[in-house]
Amino acid sequence: IESVNQSTQSYYPHLADRITIHPCAVSNKPGKAEFFVSKVNDGGLSGLHMRDCLVDTPVEKIEVDVRTIDELIEPLGPVRFVKIAIEGAEFDPLCGASNLLAQRPTIIFEFDETA
Repeated sequence: IESVNQSTQSYYPHLADRITIHPCAVSNKPGKAEFFVSKVNDGGLSGLHMRDCLVDTPVEKIEVDVRTIDELIEPLGPVRFVKIAIEGAEFDPLCGASNLLAQRPTIIFEFDETA
């Protein structure tokens, strides 16, 4: 996480005081979960669910903390804009964001039929 924080601060120094990296996965309920880490790409296919396209490739399974988006944003106050980039796994995290969604922020995420 420290290297991610350093990279973020070097890419976006003007936003460093507004960005927080949380070392967890997000889903519809908090707890612990198995996370599948793809060893064949840059991590874009990694996630809480084993993808069919990774069945015959090297994958590391790790245990991660899971939190809801509502838990993470609670101390922030009103939220006006959300960018979600979790490679087709948006449904469960958005189910854990009912308080956020009630605020009606602008939300941007990528979607296609393979998601």
